Amino acid sequence: MPCKTVHIKSLHVRVPAMTRTQATSFGEQVARGLEKGLGKQQISEQIGFVNLRFAAPENARTDGLSAMVAERILLGLRR
Repeated sequence: MPCKTVHIKSLHVRVPAMTRTQATSFGEQVARGLEKGLGKQQISEQIGFVNLRFAAPENARTDGLSAMVAERILLGLRR
C-alpha cells in the first residue's frame, strides 16, 4: 500500500513584501495546497528539491499566490 504521508524537510519562500508571520502562514498555505494536490497522484520516491522563481502578479492575494506556488511545485515533481 502506498505511503499516504508527505514530509517537507524545509520550505524556503522569499516574498519581500511579507513579514515573518505572514511568510509562515503563507508557507502553511502552500503545504496544504501540496497535500491537496498530491492526493491526486502517486509519488513514491524521495525528491531532492524543486527550485522555483517567478514574479507574482501585482495585487495577488496570498491564497491565490500560495495555490500558484503549490501548483508550480507539483509541476516540478511531475517532471
